[in-house]
Amino acid sequence: IDNIHVSDNLIWLASEQGVLLYNKDQESIKLFNENNGLSKNSIYSLVLDSSENAWVSTDGAISVISSKDYSIKNFSVELHFSDNEFIFNSALRSQKNILYFGGSNGFHKFSPKLPLALKQELNPPIFTNLLIANKTVNIRSLSPNEKNLFSLKNQLSQLNDITLKHEQSPFSIEFISPNSKLSSQVAYRYRLKGLEEHWIESGKGNYRATYTNLSDGDYILEVEAYDLLGTVSNKKSTLNIHIMAPWWFSKTAITVYTLLFFLVIAYFVQQMRHKRLYHLQIQKSEERLKLSLWGSGDEMWDWNISTGKIYRSNIWGILEFPQDGRRNVGSDKTNINEHDIERVRDAINDHFDNDTDHFEATYRVKNKDDKWI
Repeated sequence: IDNIHVSDNLIWLASEQGVLLYNKDQESIKLFNENNGLSKNSIYSLVLDSSENAWVSTDGAISVISSKDYSIKNFSVELHFSDNEFIFNSALRSQKNILYFGGSNGFHKFSPKLPLALKQELNPPIFTNLLIANKTVNIRSLSPNEKNLFSLKNQLSQLNDITLKHEQSPFSIEFISPNSKLSSQVAYRYRLKGLEEHWIESGKGNYRATYTNLSDGDYILEVEAYDLLGTVSNKKSTLNIHIMAPWWFSKTAITVYTLLFFLVIAYFVQQMRHKRLYHLQIQKSEERLKLSLWGSGDEMWDWNISTGKIYRSNIWGILEFPQDGRRNVGSDKTNINEHDIERVRDAINDHFDNDTDHFEATYRVKNKDDKWI
């Protein structure tokens, strides 16, 4: 305990862990520290004003704790308290209710009414800087040496949206609520809609939102500034962020993948078509060979020497040998259609008389079921 101050019914005790208040009438104890609004835990000096409010100096700030409702107000940059390094046990109150706080750079003198009369004013946060991999992105430059570097076309505070490449990660966006009357009582929280629904408290002195490895898509960064005492309404600002897809998921890449897919499908369809045509050609050739062999009265035998088996592969079980009067000499009986027999005989005779190099004819013949084919 560094400081003890006693009033009619309150006892104030200051230490490096905060301020402890004991109410003698209520027999209650309350601790004030960073968790419930105090600027810092370590207390350098404590002094009571004429209203029994406790004024305490900490590192770069002076805070006041109300003896009525136990509310806390912090004053720092707005009253230039941050410019001085306060000294332990260096505070007093004059008979005219003027407070003095001593530091290594001099002392601060003020009436408690002056800070307490300040009313908080909040403005919507502005986005001040964009950082990629902890390096600040500059405004677009016309310098030839920097034309290939990523840059912003304008001040970030004047942009409604930004577009980042997938590989531009991690990235950070800094923000601040300008011209706040009591900046030491301003806190910030943020969230990235499209990624998270809950607010993230930025913490003291950390006016930055950082994100890593975001998926491609559209996001909205929301930043809200609020007063720790809730004396004024919150102010919010938004920034649209578009993350481009990686090159392997870009529209061009997807188009190429689609084209390759259809080319592969077309290739397999074409191969199947060629294979089918090839088998049809083989089948036609086999049919022609069968008909040729049948027409000549011959057969094709396949002899498997290792097994000793012979396969007769071109026997037409439903057709008799064609009887045209030349290849079945000695019989006038024919199984060739009567409208085709004369043409067949003329073709055979021409071949036998060496008028043609080969014999070929198409005709109808009756099978064993007595049907014409």
